[in-house]
Amino acid sequence: MRGALWLQKLLAVFGVQAVPLEIQCDSQGALSLMHHVVASQRSKHIDVQFHFVRDRVAAGDVVFRYIESENNISDCLTKAVSADLHEGGAQYMGLSVPLLGAPE
Repeated sequence: MRGALWLQKLLAVFGVQAVPLEIQCDSQGALSLMHHVVASQRSKHIDVQFHFVRDRVAAGDVVFRYIESENNISDCLTKAVSADLHEGGAQYMGLSVPLLGAPE
């Protein structure tokens, strides 16, 4: 995210109007924390990085949007998913490589 924000600032130097960075997330708890100040025993461990993100959301530089887990293509890189979801996500990102011994 920091890299994308840096690129937005660089574009502004050249006079290019950048749109807010959109990040899609399937965690409703994380999205709730982004938009609502919550101070509880369960969220007190959150560090400086979280506050940086909240500041960027408040400034309008970053927009978080909910995406359903079935449509979240990055899950194939971060979670154990079915072979179909893995193959679909990998193809969408251009990372698809046929499995060894898999029928073609």
